[in-house]
Amino acid sequence: MKYPNDEELRKFYNSTRWKKLREYIRKRDNNECQWCKAEGRFSPAECVHHKREVRDYWELRFEPNNLITLCNNCHETKAHPEKKHNLFKFPKKKQVPKEWW
Repeated sequence: MKYPNDEELRKFYNSTRWKKLREYIRKRDNNECQWCKAEGRFSPAECVHHKREVRDYWELRFEPNNLITLCNNCHETKAHPEKKHNLFKFPKKKQVPKEWW
């Protein structure tokens, strides 16, 4: 199994083939978040998500059955909860001792 490096991933996500496939998937899913829809809610789709991670399943990167439209909330909280805590994390300020002189 091949694991893509960062350069290969960048080329993939910038490719015309991926951009066309992404638009096809959005149309297929009526531009709706499929997870919200399954819960009886409507949210516009904001991204196309690989059900099986691209880095781990490189051979499925263009497979329509491996793709689903999601809103950003579902993508960040359900599909990739491990990444959510890093979105708005600012570096901690250095603690200065009380008796600093």
